[in-house]
Amino acid sequence: MKLPWTDRRGKSPSRPSCGKNEASSRFWKVDKGLEPENDGVSLMKAMPALDKLLTRAVKLGVFGTKMRSVINLPSKDGIAAVVAQQFDVAAQIAEHGLMPIIEPEVSIKSPDKAGAEAILLAELARRLDALPNGRQVMLKLTIPDIPDFYLALTNHKCVARVVALSGGYTRAEACKRHRQLNGRGGAVKWIGNQAASCGKPCGGDLYPGREGLSASGAIIDG
Repeated sequence: MKLPWTDRRGKSPSRPSCGKNEASSRFWKVDKGLEPENDGVSLMKAMPALDKLLTRAVKLGVFGTKMRSVINLPSKDGIAAVVAQQFDVAAQIAEHGLMPIIEPEVSIKSPDKAGAEAILLAELARRLDALPNGRQVMLKLTIPDIPDFYLALTNHKCVARVVALSGGYTRAEACKRHRQLNGRGGAVKWIGNQAASCGKPCGGDLYPGREGLSASGAIIDG
């Protein structure tokens, strides 16, 4: 699968490489932290200088971005607000020709994690269905309580990759849960150093059609 990723001039930036210095510049964390919890969730703080940051990222050959929200309770309104904000910012990022990683983290300490995941799945599917033709995003999701609960998302035409988020589980528990994930041809992969401990190579290809992308240490603050 080839990702439709070009900049505003219609040119494709350079392919990521495995070198440590190269890999560390390919993803930028663009959020500015979290707002206080409200309605069971913590939205991202405002990012007034985001366009300036994204313009700089494109010039430096960055491939994509990540941004994190947190879901603590199975609140329909709260989770809808988290997903709406993530997709709104993702659209802004995509306009610069960058690949957005959408990360609505469900807290593993949630008193009803499975309930929150059910609401999140519905909201993500709804927003993915509304994306324009040719637009793709990545999803970084807490490993669900039900194995392959997000399988429908990995098969969605607008999802380039689903990335597993350990979310605070112990290494042993995270690896156990990760081994239960199948996904699209092994599409669900770690991002981070625990990959090696789970029997997954740290240099796993997170993007179909884009070889040589190091998963370890690939995200830095912009």
